[in-house]
Amino acid sequence: MLTTLKWRERSEVNMMKAQHVHGLATSQCDKSKQVHDETVSDNHDTYSELHGNLKQKVADSHFLVAKLEERGKSLETSIKSTRQSLADLEEAIRAKDPPLQLCLW
Repeated sequence: MLTTLKWRERSEVNMMKAQHVHGLATSQCDKSKQVHDETVSDNHDTYSELHGNLKQKVADSHFLVAKLEERGKSLETSIKSTRQSLADLEEAIRAKDPPLQLCLW
């Protein structure tokens, strides 16, 4: 049977071990919270950077669409002008037919 002195010594040892383990658990909990906070911050920074990049990409795409629409209008104007020039040339050629017919007669 244990004497009260032995019981007291063992209880003190158990309490010291419990306090030590409690300290380790507190330290681990603090470290886990720190790492969690760093991860949240890193994720926020990453998502912010991604948002900025996507926002810039959308702006660049809008700019390119506007330039392509402008280029399309320019091409349509150029085609219309070329068709008019062709029509003018064909009319000029037809206008020369009657005088040429007189020369052939």
